[in-house]
Amino acid sequence: MPPTVLVVEDEGLVRLELVALVDAAGLELAGATGSATEAIRLGDERHPDVAVLDINLAGHWERLDIARHLQARFGTRIILVSGFGGAELSRRIEALRPHAVIHKPFSGAELVQEMRRAAAVP
Repeated sequence: MPPTVLVVEDEGLVRLELVALVDAAGLELAGATGSATEAIRLGDERHPDVAVLDINLAGHWERLDIARHLQARFGTRIILVSGFGGAELSRRIEALRPHAVIHKPFSGAELVQEMRRAAAVP
C-alpha cells in the first residue's frame, strides 16, 4: 500500500491541484479538506504518513497546531505551504521542524518531489 497524504488547504482550486499532485506522486490520498477541525478529524481517523498543510488556515485550531498534533500522535511528516509569513511565524515554523516549507506560488514538480521525499518514495 502506498504512503498516505492528507491535504489541508482552504482555497478550493489549490486544494484540487494538491490532490492531483498526490496522485501524480504515486501516493494515496488520506483525505482533503479546507477546515482545520476536519483536518484533525481526518488525521485522527486515517493516521497519514505525510500532510501537506496550508499554514494560513482559519478556524478553531491555531495554524501550526494541526501539524504539531499530527507529528506527535502519528509521526506524520509535514510539508507546509505558505502564501506569506513573517519573523514570528518563521521562528515558530523552524521550531516545528517540518519536512519542507513550500511558498506559493509553487511548482507542481517541486511539491511532488517533496511529497516523495517525505514519504521515502524513490
